[in-house]
Amino acid sequence: MNNSETVCIIGNIYTCCDDMPRADAAVIEGGAFAFVGSAEAARAFAPDARVVAFESGIVLPGFIDGHTHAFGGKMSELYMAHLNEASSLAEYGEIVAQFVAAHPEYDVYLGMGWSNGMFDDHVPTAQWLDRIESDKPVIIQSCDWHAYWVNSAALRAAHIDRNTASPAGGKIERDAAGNPNGCLRETAMNLMIPIIPRLTLQQYKTAILAVQDMFLRLGITAYMDMVLNFDASHEVFDAYAALDAENKLKMDVFGGYLIDSDDDPDAEIARACELRTQCASHRFKLTDIKIFVDGVVEGGTGFLLEPFETDTSYHGENRWADAESQKRLQHVIEAANRAGFSVHFHTVGDAAVTVALDALYAVAQKQGTNFQNPARNALTHLQMVTPDQIMRLRLQNILAVVNPYWFYKESGYHEVELHYLGAQRADREYPLRSLLNAGVRVSMASDYPITPDPNPLLGIQTGATRSNLAGDPDSQLDPNECATVEQLIRAATIDAAYQLKTERTMGSIEPHKTANFILLDRDITTCPPLDIAKARVVKTFVAGKCVYSAT
Repeated sequence: MNNSETVCIIGNIYTCCDDMPRADAAVIEGGAFAFVGSAEAARAFAPDARVVAFESGIVLPGFIDGHTHAFGGKMSELYMAHLNEASSLAEYGEIVAQFVAAHPEYDVYLGMGWSNGMFDDHVPTAQWLDRIESDKPVIIQSCDWHAYWVNSAALRAAHIDRNTASPAGGKIERDAAGNPNGCLRETAMNLMIPIIPRLTLQQYKTAILAVQDMFLRLGITAYMDMVLNFDASHEVFDAYAALDAENKLKMDVFGGYLIDSDDDPDAEIARACELRTQCASHRFKLTDIKIFVDGVVEGGTGFLLEPFETDTSYHGENRWADAESQKRLQHVIEAANRAGFSVHFHTVGDAAVTVALDALYAVAQKQGTNFQNPARNALTHLQMVTPDQIMRLRLQNILAVVNPYWFYKESGYHEVELHYLGAQRADREYPLRSLLNAGVRVSMASDYPITPDPNPLLGIQTGATRSNLAGDPDSQLDPNECATVEQLIRAATIDAAYQLKTERTMGSIEPHKTANFILLDRDITTCPPLDIAKARVVKTFVAGKCVYSAT
């Protein structure tokens, strides 16, 4: 297909359109759907159209990933020691040692992918890495991206010692004598920024093109790349704009800009506005401001209403804890929304959810907006959420950006969730059906590379079964929170488009929308739920053009 011809596709089409959920045909003109309906009516609408018949499988709108760290995840695979697939400390050591030996020219060694549950007391140490490399800094990010594991050389280079205080919203883990032990959590990770080497513009571009190829192969035709300024640089914005100018960006990309609790809100909003103007292009747009309220449960930094099981005096980390920070948070929301940005909150713990909802409520009351939410503000992750908070999400018209890929009892469930939360809370984490039943708008996201495989079909199957891919009964997490396959398809298409303010141009198969669609080799709306992830993307189309084909 190309944009100069009129094409009529015939097949089993699931439109994600309320008025006509199913169709037999769609006519594509100029890269957009011109007609959707029966095959007979389509032929009458465009009698001269070239007919392309898909005789099996199902046609769906292109998937939209509502929250990723796309370029960062691919950079870690291309340019860092990659620990995600390792299953033991010994394997961690082998991977890091091989990476160090392979790159004697590096001044700093970077890595990604370690898990808290792999270590005694869930805390890695510098001494462990010192046995591999003692002269040059080694900095390895955790698999959840919320902590660094560093060696003694890195601590020295960053001037971190027993007199260095943990920053607000972060933690420098220490040994019994009070010395930093090599683990930096949340905002304490920023202490390493001055010694982390910058990548080149070409390296950024290479990573973006690699992640684009992966996403198109998985049927993803648009995505949100969150926290583009995570390393305090802006080169990635230039890389996206350059690739689009070179006609190499084949899909729509939406960017998120991080503002933290110790930043100057007005200066950061102004910088985000400058970047939005400088880098705006046909395919790339900066649309969101990202806010971290808390951390993660597995690092003991999620912010909980009830204390952690491991320390009954500790509720976790709130990055906006004091009264001045709370006022600053409200100012960020108000200024961001006024400038046309959506605000996207990282909220893992239920106390963090309250912080975000209270701030959003205060801003809405001040503005008198009656919760119409023109900005499409959203809370993401939502590991711990109370029924009252779910109703507040609905009443305040706040979106929930969820990660169904995680909604089962993983292999580390006992070492992480049960360890930190206890059985009662762990068993009710990650509500989904409750959100949908309450009328909360829900979009789906992989949070790649936190989810190493961002295949949307994995998220759909897991969200529908709440168990691992094999369907093991012991892996099921609260089956009462299963969603339907159709609800999850919508979360990955039209509702994700709504999150990104693009529901008028993408997310469903209906007239006047861009012809972004995929062909799967089986109908996931009718096949057994445990077979959904076995489906394969046969073809991916963006604006009516085939940008990936399995054959």
